[in-house]
Amino acid sequence: MPLSGTIIICDQVYPTSGGKYVLAGTYTALEVHVRDLRRIDFRLQPLNAYVRVRPEATGPLKLQVRLRDEQQPPWEAPMVTINLEAQIDARSIRLFECPVTIPPFGIQVTGGDHAAASGRLELRYAVELLHQGELITSAPLDLRFIAAAVEPRAGT
Repeated sequence: MPLSGTIIICDQVYPTSGGKYVLAGTYTALEVHVRDLRRIDFRLQPLNAYVRVRPEATGPLKLQVRLRDEQQPPWEAPMVTINLEAQIDARSIRLFECPVTIPPFGIQVTGGDHAAASGRLELRYAVELLHQGELITSAPLDLRFIAAAVEPRAGT
């Protein structure tokens, strides 16, 4: 039976004293208002995610979390890779869970005149959870860049 699991992108992951986790602000898309859609230079702050896996056996469990640009072919290197390792024992054989922080990353895109005319540009990313190089699950992350309204200057 293949390993099964979940990855959820959220604002915060809070551990509780009872061994549970509280997820605050889950999402799959972010809207970013920019002045000019023809040239976007944006730095995304750290992303938080919650990982939950049903292990197959006791011993070391090696997982990988990747951030991948879905506009790129699958053989292209991911933008971010995080390696996780847990020691699974009799207490955690039924369920392993943990918070993960994806470090900040930059996005530089030339949207062109079409994006500027439409007023929006959407980029698609995926946060993936892998075990032994095999994809377990993924969560979409869509970045929607929207042209900020330009306020007229006083006196014009």
